[in-house]
Amino acid sequence: MIKVRIKDKWFNNPKVLNTEKEQQLGYQHLELDDIDESNCCLLFVFPEESNNRVFHMRNVLFDIQLYALDKNKKLIDTFPMSYNDNMEVNYPIKGPCMYVVEVPLKILNDCCLDCSLHHP
Repeated sequence: MIKVRIKDKWFNNPKVLNTEKEQQLGYQHLELDDIDESNCCLLFVFPEESNNRVFHMRNVLFDIQLYALDKNKKLIDTFPMSYNDNMEVNYPIKGPCMYVVEVPLKILNDCCLDCSLHHP
């Protein structure tokens, strides 16, 4: 079972996005009311580490906190992304990234700078 811990909150079985199409969609076209236990935590799994990952807020209608982790599941970068930015802003990840966790800020209640990923 995959688990994500952010601060003192655990997300069991996050929605895993490991295809390019799933990753491009992410939270696009969802309202905050559409978020439930099945999709409140997204886990992007890339085939390899890269220093060139960039995220955006195209068609996302709520604020998100992003956590980037390296191949050893060590947190390397985190930042909030605002739905007001929409397509105008790109969010480059600083460092070698293999996993990304996204969670709506409203679910976290505040911005947290701590995240860990647990899976076999």
